[in-house]
Amino acid sequence: VMALLTLSAVIWFDRRLEGGKAALAIFLTATFYMCVFNPRVEPNTFAMIAVPAGLAIALLWREERGGVLASVLSMTLFVTGLSGVERHVHDFLFPWFRPVAITFIAGLLIWWFWAKAREKVVNAGVANG
Repeated sequence: VMALLTLSAVIWFDRRLEGGKAALAIFLTATFYMCVFNPRVEPNTFAMIAVPAGLAIALLWREERGGVLASVLSMTLFVTGLSGVERHVHDFLFPWFRPVAITFIAGLLIWWFWAKAREKVVNAGVANG
């Protein structure tokens, strides 16, 4: 079920967003699926999503001119990255923190990309109307 939802989101982004944004949204969606829903995921696999999430947060920051969402997401990504540095913190947070944090970060970013694509569709419909 999640694979079909991921595939439909990827197709939606490919059709509705312009080149660079579409590629970033697809990369973020694919790495999110791989990190959270892959049964063979390892703890270091979550490092893969840091790059597309960081780039998406930078794009969000630039397009929305900062804001609370970009600030919260950047701090959450930073804290998630630091969660494996200290052994005691890592042992306490190991089985549950990274999937929850990545779901929060990627879910909000995918929602933002979805809203941008939908905004483009609505604006295109008005221009042709």
